[in-house]
This record gives sequence, C-alpha cells and structure tokens, in this order.
Amino acid sequence: MTFPFLAHVSESMRERFESRISFDGACWEWTGSISKGGYGQFAYGHEDKRGAHRVAWMLSVGPIPSGMAICHTCDNRRCVRPDHLWIGTIEDNIADMDRKGRRNSSPRHRGETTPKAKLTESLVRHIRNCRSAGMTCQSISELIGVNESTVNRIGNRKTWKHI
Repeated sequence: MTFPFLAHVSESMRERFESRISFDGACWEWTGSISKGGYGQFAYGHEDKRGAHRVAWMLSVGPIPSGMAICHTCDNRRCVRPDHLWIGTIEDNIADMDRKGRRNSSPRHRGETTPKAKLTESLVRHIRNCRSAGMTCQSISELIGVNESTVNRIGNRKTWKHI
C-alpha cells in the first residue's frame, strides 16, 4: 500500500517511511521509533524527528498550517493511516479527548500502560521471583531477552516500584 506522496519527496524517503509501517490491521501501525508519549517518530529530511502521523499527513495531504494538530479518529498514537487522521487545533484535539473520555489528569502512565513498555507486570514478578531464587541478572536477562541492567534495576526495585 502506498501514500499519494507529494512530488518533492524522494523515492528513498518514501520507501524508508513505508518500510516502518505494518499494514496488517485497520490501523497502519508505525513500527519505527516511538516517542516518550507513544507517538511514532520519523526523521524528515535534515530536521529533527517529527511525529510519524504528521509526516503521513504531509505526505498524503500536504503541509500542516502553523499551530495546527494532526489528530487520530482511531485514538491509536502509532497509527499513520491518512484516513484515520484529521487536522484541527489543539483545542479541537482536547475537545475530542474529552468527548471520548480519554483525558487523564492523574499521573499519565505507569508500568505496562507506559506507551513504550516492553515488559508486563507478570514478567516483572517473574524476574523478581528468579532473583529471589538466586538466579543471576545475567542468566535472567538471557532467559527473558532483556538487558542485564534492566533485570538488576527491577530486582533492586529502582524501576517498577509499584509491583
């Protein structure tokens, strides 16, 4: 599946952008770099990284006017499917969140609800049980496939403190 790209976009950039998309579901999921907020990000030209959904909009629709937001009808931050995106003001986006009951004024995310989380609470418990049973951080990291320092921080309760 391809985007109707603007004429000034190079073929190599189109290919690089599309190579980071999974077209398997209703949403076109971004598989490349993810920001702390859970949005896809893409290095566009010589500029810093931009939201992949914003790049998808620019490549399929055109420039984004200053101060405008690109919003998701699907509420999937990693979606880059152009017909799941709409343009609006920040206020429009906030009103959309409120209408859908998605605004959360409490602490944003914790544990596996963090957008970039790669572990689950049950896996964290398993890591702690293995440490309690005397397994080394290295052997646990090899078994589970995570960095040894991650296992150490979990075991010492420097991360995942709420579990």
